Amino acid sequence: MKTTASRLVSLLLCLTLAGCGGGSAATSTLPSNLRGLPNLGATCFVNAALQVIAHSPTLRARAAANWPQLGLEAFFQAYDSGQPQALLTALQGVVGALRASAGYASCAGAGSLASLWDNGLAADPPGLALGAYSVTDPAQIPQQLAQGQREFLMAVAQVGGTVTGGPLDYASLASPQQLQALVYNTGGHYVAYLSQAGSWYALDDAQVSAVTPQALAALPIGLGVGFELAVYSSP
Repeated sequence: MKTTASRLVSLLLCLTLAGCGGGSAATSTLPSNLRGLPNLGATCFVNAALQVIAHSPTLRARAAANWPQLGLEAFFQAYDSGQPQALLTALQGVVGALRASAGYASCAGAGSLASLWDNGLAADPPGLALGAYSVTDPAQIPQQLAQGQREFLMAVAQVGGTVTGGPLDYASLASPQQLQALVYNTGGHYVAYLSQAGSWYALDDAQVSAVTPQALAALPIGLGVGFELAVYSSP
């Protein structure tokens, strides 16, 4: 679902990325292992999470083992094969399984990136239990990296009516050379960003385009708008 604010951010994305769909020159430079995922109806948060997980062998194994009934193994095989119909069928299977568990039908509330990524398996609905680390102070990140923590969930921390933290901007993220993936919340819509061979790519549902660190740094930041998830590699 896209609010007026998220549509404005989407326009900014179009201007700062490779032109909202990209021309033939931009498309020809995209890595062959990146796949766009169609939005099946308010499934942007699912697509963003799957993009991040699909490009991490560790996260693949953990996610598939934690919630086997989602059919993630079949999805990953279809993603790797690059066959559009097989990938669509596998994605429909994952989304159907999620929707069979109440709470994942929308990009808001219980159907958020946070609940999908890290809810415990005993929760209702269950999540992938991928071990995210909630952080409101970016200065904590290097210490957590040194302790072996890789995944960080950038979520608003609210106590009563007081907001104590929120999604972060690109400039605040520590150790950029170790960043492997990011998920940005436009305020109602999720976009995944992946780093490969020193270059960044935006995966906005079915659209895949190149993006520069400067464009990432220019993305707006505010309450409910900014990077919610950052995945780091080991040094």
